Amino acid sequence: MSFITRAAKAKEKGNKLFKEGRIAESVKHYAEAEKLDPSNPVYPSNLSAALFELGDYLACTDAIFRSWSNTPEPSLAVKLSARLSKALCQGIQSRTIDAAYVAESEHDIEALEALSTPVANENVELWSQWKILRSKLDNFPELSHVAKVRFSQMPFSKGTPDQTMEFYSIGTDDVISLVDGWEEDPDPVNLQNFVKENSNPLAFLFGGAGDGRHVFGTLIGLRRAQKKLKPPQIKAMKTIHLTVLDIHFATVARDLLICWLVNTLIENKLDATGYLEVQSALVYIYIGHVMPDYAHSRMMKGVNELISILSSKEIRLPAWLHVDTNAVSPVLRALKYWSTNRTVTASRFLENHGYLPAMERLRQMSGTPAFASMKTDPLTFQRQRAEEKLSRMTDSEMRQLGNVMGMERAPLHKLKEAISKDKDIFIEALVVAEIDKNRPWDLENEAAWYKWVKAFVPSPKMWHLHPGFDVFRAIKDEKVQEQKLTKDGTEKGYPNNVFDIFTIVQQLAAFNEEMSLDRPVDKNAPAFCHTVTFFDNLVTAVKELGESVQVEFICGDVNREMSKIRLHTDSRPDTFPKKFTRIWLSNVPDYTNGTLNTAIYIMPVLQDTSDAAVSSNVLWNTPVWKSDAELCYTWVNSSIHDSFPRSTPPYSYTLLLPKDLSRYLGIRTLNDKALQEALTLGASPLPRSLFQLASRETFREWLTRLFISMVYPGTFQRRPDLVKLPNTLTVFVALLIELKNVGYPSHWLSDILQSLIDGAVITDRVAYRDNVPVPVSDLHKKGQMHRLRTDPWVAELEAIVASSRDGLPFSLYFGSGLAARASDIGYYKASIQANMFYTNPMVRFPDNDAVLSLLFYKDFKGLHSRVSGFPGTFNWFLQELPDIIDGKTTPRAGTFHILTGPDTVDLQKGVVTWRISKAKMELMRREKWSMVVWRTDFLTDSELHSLEAAS
Repeated sequence: MSFITRAAKAKEKGNKLFKEGRIAESVKHYAEAEKLDPSNPVYPSNLSAALFELGDYLACTDAIFRSWSNTPEPSLAVKLSARLSKALCQGIQSRTIDAAYVAESEHDIEALEALSTPVANENVELWSQWKILRSKLDNFPELSHVAKVRFSQMPFSKGTPDQTMEFYSIGTDDVISLVDGWEEDPDPVNLQNFVKENSNPLAFLFGGAGDGRHVFGTLIGLRRAQKKLKPPQIKAMKTIHLTVLDIHFATVARDLLICWLVNTLIENKLDATGYLEVQSALVYIYIGHVMPDYAHSRMMKGVNELISILSSKEIRLPAWLHVDTNAVSPVLRALKYWSTNRTVTASRFLENHGYLPAMERLRQMSGTPAFASMKTDPLTFQRQRAEEKLSRMTDSEMRQLGNVMGMERAPLHKLKEAISKDKDIFIEALVVAEIDKNRPWDLENEAAWYKWVKAFVPSPKMWHLHPGFDVFRAIKDEKVQEQKLTKDGTEKGYPNNVFDIFTIVQQLAAFNEEMSLDRPVDKNAPAFCHTVTFFDNLVTAVKELGESVQVEFICGDVNREMSKIRLHTDSRPDTFPKKFTRIWLSNVPDYTNGTLNTAIYIMPVLQDTSDAAVSSNVLWNTPVWKSDAELCYTWVNSSIHDSFPRSTPPYSYTLLLPKDLSRYLGIRTLNDKALQEALTLGASPLPRSLFQLASRETFREWLTRLFISMVYPGTFQRRPDLVKLPNTLTVFVALLIELKNVGYPSHWLSDILQSLIDGAVITDRVAYRDNVPVPVSDLHKKGQMHRLRTDPWVAELEAIVASSRDGLPFSLYFGSGLAARASDIGYYKASIQANMFYTNPMVRFPDNDAVLSLLFYKDFKGLHSRVSGFPGTFNWFLQELPDIIDGKTTPRAGTFHILTGPDTVDLQKGVVTWRISKAKMELMRREKWSMVVWRTDFLTDSELHSLEAAS
């Protein structure tokens, strides 16, 4: 058989595989055909087509040039011309082709570009796009970086009605050490992997750090783990880095203050009384609501010292502490407030504070709307478990129960008779023992004291400074009468804090025991002892870790801050790690679109090592989820966690099942039990091979469904069943950018976004109209094939793409009438006025949820003619959005625009800002369009406003 014949057969095999979608395999046969018959232009042409589909644009252009050098037929030459223009554009945008390569190939590029004549007008638009890129090529790296920075500054989340931050002073997670694992999932870091010369630094990120419990627990865990290393290994380790990040500036300031007081104890320039005073300050700051004067004096001394240091031109903190430059001002704001504010008094604060034990809380919660949808409410579920446990008790376990019930001396047969006679009483005792965790930690008497005085018992060494401790000694078994709250609701400046304040003490005690930090507990002040044990071990840990540990404090949204780190636009020192070994997000994903945003913003800053992982739990709306899969496809008090019959996340958030995260997003699911334990994800080496990822058809279908869910996710339920979906279309584009890093070809991504902009998506998927969260069954729900209507959102996509075009890893074509450059986009501001849905306390909705979008509309009078219900509202229109998405042709295209997220919105100040093309804004002004701000959760709007006055 001749070489020519063998080459032809190899090409035929390649064609067959190409048509079957086995592109990578077809490449081998096309390459073989070219090798056998290098003078035939068809073979490298076919090879270039396959390489383009794989996203290997550099190799594709090389194959095109080889085909061109063999003088192809005119029809093939035109195809080569079109393919080259696309490969060059995608290659430049994806950074796989650079200016040097273009310069070397200039002659062939110009020759093929010359074929884009009016006769072959299909190529003209493609080459016009190349000309734009070519003109920027010399400065493209700089232009790309600037565009990426612009993109990072665009709104990730919808607007929030009230800019006041929500603040939770008490955490709910069990204390964990990230060195040792995740809550119920032990997974110790192998420190041996971090002592090698070229190893990654050991770095931990605490996103949504809250009260810092996991930061402190990890420091204690690090000391324990490091003790297992040999001295040369410890010396070989790079600096261990802990990043403490929270969106609330006061939270960051509080954690910094605690570290400052810990450092005061490390330096130990105090006498015994002074040392105990600082310990007391730590205890009461951490677990209490009020504190003794001597503790307050030590706290304020620390506050004022930090104010002085952070106000200096050159900030000199202890070597192990670092405050990010951008965090200094907000942290100072909190510290100065604590230093100067005298309007809040302890007595008035305590009027709004009470102690609600876990068992009482569980009784209150049973039968409430939060659990109405559950087959078994938490209390009934616990009783069922207790009854089952009682039926299987061994004699030894029965005697232990008898001791709890005051029947220590009863013979076994008498005990069994009592259990049989008063079964319900014993079941209730088992439930209390399971839910109320005070008994194992000797906290029962102090809990009774707390109900009465609403303050923790100080160290017995300080009792001489406190009157009334004869009363504490007299308290037995919580028989003292509880004080009632004198006020209901919340006063300005005085939050209504009624909860189980002993939970944090129980969690510290449990951590101390788990980490073998036990010391004798003084039953006269058990809460103080448990907390001091924890902080004394923290002091020892930091002291022994010495110069090998660094703790930094950042104030901001974790997703945005991680974007800054990736873009190198953060204000952190260059020596600080850009990737992390372990990341704990707490329940931040509850507020930030769950698993989807974790994949887009957090996973890229995770180290690619066997020890690396990111983990989060669910606390905000646990009862609404029927399974972890639903949560992926989208806790109250920790001692009540086990009260919920649960199964597994992520559908409402990603529209993917946990098992599909790897195939679509390149993420390893290490633990998918988010409701029972934590959702833990690991990184995969990126980019992945195309055969490891979703097929082009299923990939496109998934992104179509995701786009639909972003612009209309369904009907939101009221709290506590509210699922927070704050993402704007900026995040959709951010997802496409990250998918390029995962391994998808640039042209797959550009085709999807281009079809959305062009209104060319044909699908059988329809808008989801029922209550969020979306059930997993929706995964297979389909309708008739139809054209997806995307024109209402093109104005937003236009602004996003034009602003960030040079920074995108894929190439897009913008036809006439659309903004093509960042300079074509304007930034506008208008005054707004909230209507009764925002101001009337009778109908007012929650203020702190990111739910506000903008609607621009042309037909002002026509709208009013359709208004029903409350005058001046657009509810009828907003409720028709799913029909519009599914193809309803009215209102007609070009008469309204929707921006899923304004840049800023403040209903208290009556101001909203947004970005849109200057041409569109000018047209809307001329045609006297109007704008409303509307809530995407309850489909209500603010008052109408003319755009003529927008600036």
